Amino acid sequence: MRWVVVAIAVASLACADGGGPDGESVDACAPLAKLPPLAAADCRASADANAFEQRLREATKDDSGSSLVRASLGEDSRVTSLCADRTGAMGEWKVRQALGARLPALRALAAGPACLAGTRVDLNRRAATVAESERAEDRCDQRARTTRDTRSGAGTPLIVARQLQECVEYEADWIFVYRPGSMEPAVFGRPQVVDPPDVRARDTASRCRRENDRDAEIACIESEGWELLD
Repeated sequence: MRWVVVAIAVASLACADGGGPDGESVDACAPLAKLPPLAAADCRASADANAFEQRLREATKDDSGSSLVRASLGEDSRVTSLCADRTGAMGEWKVRQALGARLPALRALAAGPACLAGTRVDLNRRAATVAESERAEDRCDQRARTTRDTRSGAGTPLIVARQLQECVEYEADWIFVYRPGSMEPAVFGRPQVVDPPDVRARDTASRCRRENDRDAEIACIESEGWELLD
């Protein structure tokens, strides 16, 4: 009887992780150096590649949560596998399970353009970056709370707020730009390549800040290698 219980427990874990006979596991992504590269910029900018990426987005958006999803493509420009990064603690296994269940349908999609063969497509980058910024703010807020609790007279609310902002800016690997009248920021992320430009987000944001010319600010940010995420 003990072995029956163990077997049931193992099978339950496999199902919860998206594995087993009824589904595939979607794992955390390997380092970029071990993943297929992104396609060349001119390929990614083409109408056919954009249409293919949009099909992948539509097929995965309901299951991605706040994860960064990377789709690897074979030499026939069809999806071969998915991986997901930073899906969020409590719901991580659900995201991986749901994405694993999507794999058969993704593999059955019409092939992308030939220039995508052997490459990867990154999906959900904006939502994943916004979620990471929120996690960083939570971490910094917790540190600020700890400081206030352990140090008497740690500073005025204005000083504490400034310390929180500096903490978030130190952690940031993203840049937000708010256009006048817009509630949603333009979100910029570091290029997803093996050796991205070695420039800090807060330094670029400081150099490029334009109070009255957001277009010039955005052009400056992009000139330093940051990518606008959509």
